[in-house]
Amino acid sequence: MKWKANQEARISLSGFAMYLFAVPWTLFSLMWTGFAAAGVGSTEIDGAAGVLAWAFPLFGVPFVLIGFRLLAAPFLPLWERGKVLYAVTNQRVLKLRLGRTLNTTSTPLSRIAKIERVESKDGSGSLKLSIGSHKDSDGDIVTDHFAIGPVPDAFGAQRLITQLTEPDAALI
Repeated sequence: MKWKANQEARISLSGFAMYLFAVPWTLFSLMWTGFAAAGVGSTEIDGAAGVLAWAFPLFGVPFVLIGFRLLAAPFLPLWERGKVLYAVTNQRVLKLRLGRTLNTTSTPLSRIAKIERVESKDGSGSLKLSIGSHKDSDGDIVTDHFAIGPVPDAFGAQRLITQLTEPDAALI
């Protein structure tokens, strides 16, 4: 293993842009479910019709859960602290994510065509590696990417990957 780094647990301010959609979604789904439950709860329905009447408020529950998931999204890096490891070997770039199971994603160095780096003042950042392309259902060409980061030393990872993929090239 030539390089490795754990994913940083940083909250990105850009993740909160999703709140422009997530807050109205969640409020509307809570209101919908609440009004539907209040409507069913205020009427007296007996037997099978009473059970069926609760189907309408229960229909809103998945939408409420999606809203809560959208609101929690910017904080997920804190939840994944210490669970994501990136590594570069002589032949591959790896992402290992430990949750209930170990998820491994890798790509051979020979597939890397382009590297884009976004770096903060402290040297931390992320890399987006172009690893190929495919055609989507409309016939448009879509570039496939492998993402690394955010990690503490994005430049070090880029320098090593460039050295391994293009031994003759000097990194500027």
